[in-house]
Amino acid sequence: NDLLAMRVIEGLRDPGDERMLLRCQKIIPLHGKARMPSQYEVLISMYDDSGQLITGQDFVRMAERYDRMQAVDRWVVGHMLDWLRERAPDPRHMGGICINLSGHSLNDQSLLEFIYEKLSEKDAPIERLWFELTEASAINDVEAFADFMLEMKELGCRFCLGNFGSGPSSFQFMRSLPVDLIKIDGSFTSQLSTSETDRAMVKSMVEMAHYMKREVIASQVESRDILDMLTELGVDYAQGFVVEKPRLLTSLI
Repeated sequence: NDLLAMRVIEGLRDPGDERMLLRCQKIIPLHGKARMPSQYEVLISMYDDSGQLITGQDFVRMAERYDRMQAVDRWVVGHMLDWLRERAPDPRHMGGICINLSGHSLNDQSLLEFIYEKLSEKDAPIERLWFELTEASAINDVEAFADFMLEMKELGCRFCLGNFGSGPSSFQFMRSLPVDLIKIDGSFTSQLSTSETDRAMVKSMVEMAHYMKREVIASQVESRDILDMLTELGVDYAQGFVVEKPRLLTSLI
């Protein structure tokens, strides 16, 4: 409700306060040809004044509605770079960290400059950090953002196009943006074991992505049967409860 939303947004004036909670979820390779070892996606959530945890899409929706997502994205990028520097996790157990960037935030030139400056620092562990683009349809100037991505990729950064298949422009964005990976929307994996249509669509997405030299992540994988099907379909990585439930970032070290 609006009252709850307002309490959350008030807290976002200082997104690094104790009410911000960072969790993570494991992403595993499904075959030996995958280019990355196991990774973790950072998941953002926050406690409101009453102690209720607001997670995932609800949190992002509220932050975007009140134009505070840029502040959150800026804090998360800076915090995770510092965390990787200080903790230096063993790459055998944690190859890297994925941070979501909202298409709404990517229209903020100052945020893009902040990200570039932070990742250009001499000791920035850029090889351990990559970005998933969510709500790509909200990007105002796709061509300009593609140029920014190319600059970042020269530094060694990787990008993933999230929620792939959930909108009519998914293939257009894969063609227009120099992403390294796509993440298939969970709506296509949840019914994979019972829907021939979903299996055909996932197969088509994988074949197109591989043709364009992109790797593929399947999200919201919740059973072993679906995991096996995704492997057979050539998907490169999987994420979901069957792999690992979200846990506190602090538990990784």
